[in-house]
Parts: sequence; structure tokens; C-alpha cells
Amino acid sequence: MRNHNSDSRSQHDCVQVTAPSRLHFGLMSYGGPGRQFGGAGVMIDQPSTQLTVRAARTFSASGPGTQRAIHFAKTWSKNHSIDLDCHLEIVQLPPEHVGLGTGTQLGLSVAAALNALYGIVPARPRELAASVGRGKRSAVGTHGFFLGGLIVERGKQAEELLSPLDCQLSLPEDWRVVLVRPTHCRGLSGIAEQQAFSELPVISPAVTETLTDELRQNLLPAAAQGAFTAFSQSLFRYGQLAGSCFATQQGGSYNGPRLTQLVHQILEMGVEGVGQSSWGPTLFALLPTLAEAQAFCDKLRRLPDLDGIDLLISHINRGGHLLSASDSVSATGQAPANL
Repeated sequence: MRNHNSDSRSQHDCVQVTAPSRLHFGLMSYGGPGRQFGGAGVMIDQPSTQLTVRAARTFSASGPGTQRAIHFAKTWSKNHSIDLDCHLEIVQLPPEHVGLGTGTQLGLSVAAALNALYGIVPARPRELAASVGRGKRSAVGTHGFFLGGLIVERGKQAEELLSPLDCQLSLPEDWRVVLVRPTHCRGLSGIAEQQAFSELPVISPAVTETLTDELRQNLLPAAAQGAFTAFSQSLFRYGQLAGSCFATQQGGSYNGPRLTQLVHQILEMGVEGVGQSSWGPTLFALLPTLAEAQAFCDKLRRLPDLDGIDLLISHINRGGHLLSASDSVSATGQAPANL
């Protein structure tokens, strides 16, 4: 590994990155011939991943998710043959393994910050993801890190590093997403997720075709036109069918009886654009304005069995992550974890 000292670093000694979270509406293909995974999702501003990397004599890290961030930094360092001399501070990290794509956003944020600190030409999505070992299945979060908005990716061939982007659209600024998240459970990840995929039945070509048609004929045209009701109805249909492909692992279109009950309760309240993000447990509900999102949350809080449910209203992200560089940043006083 080569030593990349301060003389060869970029002109900045501090880089800050803020990244959105990702909601995934469901995969389109798995186990059959042709492209694998594919799917659609949207990037949201809150909760966000925020981190700072600044020049230091040795490498250290602090903040929530430190060990995972260190792993990403080590992977980046190995792939670029660069010895790290910086401090990585995770300022804010959304909950992990709850359907928000936090691991990918953290990994890409670490990679983007290190690229900027060490003067490496900004990478394309597939290169940035590969540098920290992300993007092996879904690419919604990777493309969304760069672009924000509504993301549709077509699925990947075996030889491809990353599933290609099929379409990106910005959604109306007034629309809001309400996250409905049971706080007592987590979705699948790591070895458990790999095991679940190994046991999944093949998604039939007919189902893949139906999901693709739903996106192309209904969801995307409604998004382009800002047609809230049509978009909401299509979003529900897509998520329900995509989720049914995972019924052997989660018991239905949604991950367990509690999430299924919540979806039905939300539908009964007149909200049509409801679904589960990835393996859950985060559910999302689409509302046309902030005022209606607030009213929906007030009504939801009055349900008798809502203990242990976290609610959050978020904008739909536009433009992906934010990166800024400067000459210095003050230390936080947190004790670092050394590499």
C-alpha cells in the first residue's frame, strides 16, 4: 500500500457528506433467466446519513455505526492502495436493517468523502459502489445516492458490477412520505438475508412482466404527470405483487401480521399509496401535502394499538447526496475508535 501523505492529498483537509435514505418498492426478478433483481424506489431527505472526514496523523473513527464505517474505509483503502491518515466522524446515522438502505448510503458516503479528501476524480455509481463492496443486488440506493427522486433500475447481468439505471424522475415538491416503523423489530440482513434469498422460489417471467408493465404503463406516467392518485394506486399494486414473491419468507406481501395489519389500517384511512420498504419493518404512506401528512399522523396516533410505532414525515429527495469541502473543521471531543 502506498502512503498518501498530506502533500499528495487534495487542497482540502475536511469533507462533509449528507446522504438521503432509500425506500425500496420491491424487486422485479429473481432466480430465473436474464437480469436479476431490478426494481423501483424513491430517495427521501429524512432520516439522513451525515459524516465528516478530516485530515489527521493516523486513521480513526467515531460516532454511530463506527465499526461498519471502519469496514467501508478499510475496503476503500485496499481498493485504492492508499494508507488512510484521517478521522472519520459519523455525525448522524438512520436505523440500520429497517428498510432504509442505511448500509449503502453509509458506504457510499464514506467512499465519496475519501475520494474528495484524497483528490480522486469523482467516481461513477458502479465504481463508487464497488470501492466499498456495495450494489451486489439492488442498485436503487446507489443510483439514488447520485440522483435522488424516483429510481427504476433494470436488474443486473452476472458480469455487471451494478444494475443499470432505467429511469429517474423527480416527484412533485409538495408530496410527502410518512414513515411508519415498528421500533421493536428489524428486517433481514447479512447471513440471514443471504439464506432467505437462497430459499426463495423463482419469480416467474409472468410476474416480472406484470411488475414491469405496472411501472412502465402506470407508475412512471403518473410520476411524470404529477398525478397523485394514479401514482398512489400503482405504487400499492406494485408493492403488493412484489411483496407476494417473498411470501415464503415473510408470510405474505408484508413482513408478518403486525405490518399487514398496519397496511390495512392505513388503507382504511383513505391513504392508497402505502407499502413496505425492502424487508421492512418500515412502511411508507404517500400524502399529497405536508398538511395532509400531519393530519394523517395525528389520526394514526389515535389508533389504540400504536405503541412502539415511530412516525416521521419526509420530503422526497432531489439531487441525491450533498458534499462540501473546506480547509478545517472543529473536533467534537468524541473518543475515536482506532483502525
